[in-house]
Amino acid sequence: MEEAVNSIAKLPLESKPGESFRYSNIGLQIAAAVIEKISGNDFKSLFAKRITLKCAMKNTDFGDKSVPLVAVSAFSSAKDYLQFLQMILNDGMDNGKKVLSRESVIEMQKNKTKGTKLMVSPDEAGNWNYELGEWIKGEVALDLRSDAVTSPGIFGSFPWVDNKKK
Repeated sequence: MEEAVNSIAKLPLESKPGESFRYSNIGLQIAAAVIEKISGNDFKSLFAKRITLKCAMKNTDFGDKSVPLVAVSAFSSAKDYLQFLQMILNDGMDNGKKVLSRESVIEMQKNKTKGTKLMVSPDEAGNWNYELGEWIKGEVALDLRSDAVTSPGIFGSFPWVDNKKK
């Protein structure tokens, strides 16, 4: 992971922080590296412990590479992915167990790229804003949560979490 981050660090900045946004795998790889550094655990093990085991996602992993490409190397069954999306819809709870805090789920769905220049995004995302791993649409004034979130997959999956309609 350190080697991957060092390679990323050598890339030139495209703009000052907060001025523009480019959808890419780099940000998620850096986030995984930060998670590893803070926790002292490798990303795959931590993801398994904190997400897949708690959500009973038995058919989800990052393959057998020592350093996962976080944004593109995850494999999951439709059933597992639906379990994950249901947990997001339920404010981080899965079958009565806390997987993520409600505050974390809300934070993931706040509009943080508003006002930045959008450099690159997938066509499927349309004019939605990108937040912490999710594309969001709209904002609810009470808790600043988006109306809906999605994360179009590279192979055509297009999941939706509709916070308004549940």
